[in-house]
Amino acid sequence: MRRAFPISLALALAVSVPAQAEQNLGAQAAGTLDELGTSMKEKGAVAFRERRFGDALDAFQLSYAAKANPALLYNIGMTLRSLDRWPDALAYFKRFKKDAPSELRAKVPDLDGLLAEVESHIGNLDVTVNVKGATVIVNDRIVGQTPFEKPIQVKAGPNKIDVVAENHAGYKRMLNIQGGSTATLDITLLLKSRAALLVVKSNVAGSEVFIDGKSAGTPPLEVQVEVGSHRLRIEKRGLKRVETTTVVAVGDRKEVTLNPLDDRPIYERWYFWAGVGVVAAATVVTIHALTTERDGDSGGLGQTTAPLISF
Repeated sequence: MRRAFPISLALALAVSVPAQAEQNLGAQAAGTLDELGTSMKEKGAVAFRERRFGDALDAFQLSYAAKANPALLYNIGMTLRSLDRWPDALAYFKRFKKDAPSELRAKVPDLDGLLAEVESHIGNLDVTVNVKGATVIVNDRIVGQTPFEKPIQVKAGPNKIDVVAENHAGYKRMLNIQGGSTATLDITLLLKSRAALLVVKSNVAGSEVFIDGKSAGTPPLEVQVEVGSHRLRIEKRGLKRVETTTVVAVGDRKEVTLNPLDDRPIYERWYFWAGVGVVAAATVVTIHALTTERDGDSGGLGQTTAPLISF
């Protein structure tokens, strides 16, 4: 005769067996994630020492995803700092300061000084666009869509800025932003049916181009403009500005070359005196060579040695 099995015990076993299996799987998964985290952390450290910062960043981020060790926040921040991605580095250093226990933070000397140093390499971009939902791209990375509630943090120095929107001609500009300052861009995107491309070039480095009285940046540059007539001006400190007018039609790609003029007398220009200096120096060397006796025993050229730069 088959023995009766208590229903309550059967139910308990039915529940406990899947639960135990789930715990076992969870333990195995946790072990696998720990191993992955450790492996990626070590690979990231090697890549960082070898200055393969892109590989180091990938490894450290994967390690943190597998095992959220706060120390990795600092490592990721240092890697982003080496990649010149200062705003992202600052965000990770701030997370490290917030999440890391005090004994771990103590391993980083002058953390506040590090934060201040990183902040000095960050500027702000306050951008407005006439088209809602336009995508703003800074240094080939999408930062969001318009409108923005606050200025965008960017690295100090030259920044490549692109703005795109459906059915509109794109906007491009290289903009130099000082650390700790805020640059403002008020961008008007034109419908493709009303736009033309104006390309401005110059042989004078550091010049600034103005289109219809508004700064467009330093050449070479490409600007989408509305069809019709436009006033162009180029200037550079110490040189005479040059102005011209150009007309563009729908779909045009028009190139214009503008150079500020150096209208100073020839004797006030640096290259005149540089040429005089070269001639004078060559004369002195020639005279010295003719009036200096050669050491008859050496008969050869001298040798100069200097230590190599170690890094």
